[in-house]
Amino acid sequence: NFLDLGQPVVLESWVDAASGSARVKYRGTTWDARIAPGTRSEPGATLFINGQDGSTLLVGAAPPPN
Repeated sequence: NFLDLGQPVVLESWVDAASGSARVKYRGTTWDARIAPGTRSEPGATLFINGQDGSTLLVGAAPPPN
């Protein structure tokens, strides 16, 4: 159970937009992230944590439903 579900992150840069691989800023640190399919954001955009796969954050445009 990942306690940070729904928390906002800031998209820093795309690593590979085609695969959804990106870097995000969260809690003062840069994290690897996988952006949900269909989410097209520019660097600086706020996204939300929807899950975690190892040390990779799974993020999307909206927080997960409660």
